[in-house]
Amino acid sequence: MAGRGCSGGPGHLNEDNARFLLLATLIALYLLGGAAVFSMLELANERQAKQRWNERLANFSRRNNLSLDEVRGFLRHYEEAARAGIRVDNVRPRWDFTGAFYFVGTVVSTIEELVSEPDDKVILLRLPRMTHDYVTGTFRQEKEHKEQRDQPWA
Repeated sequence: MAGRGCSGGPGHLNEDNARFLLLATLIALYLLGGAAVFSMLELANERQAKQRWNERLANFSRRNNLSLDEVRGFLRHYEEAARAGIRVDNVRPRWDFTGAFYFVGTVVSTIEELVSEPDDKVILLRLPRMTHDYVTGTFRQEKEHKEQRDQPWA
């Protein structure tokens, strides 16, 4: 890498920096475009849903002779309970052993770990990504990820 893009003044971009800037610019444009598309597709629906919700909330408040502040306070408590995993129906807890085991399996199957070697080279270790086949009830290794693992630098 000694001769690659090392010449030039302080304002000169070498080839690696130029590629990085191009990639960063393309990613930023991709993200901005995606945000614009999703905003255009979803914002109107979200506003309509919020309007319907506010109407239902006002009707509930009127029918039950409660102030909107009381109803909203109760709903905030409900949201806190739901975030904590408490549900209205008496169902299996989310964090029983099988739920926790599923979570751990999901985390382990999607981790990619960076390991630094003594000579400051970074090696990307890819663990096989597994998917669950709901028809057969079995787990299988994703083919695309296996090919990436077999040729990590391709």
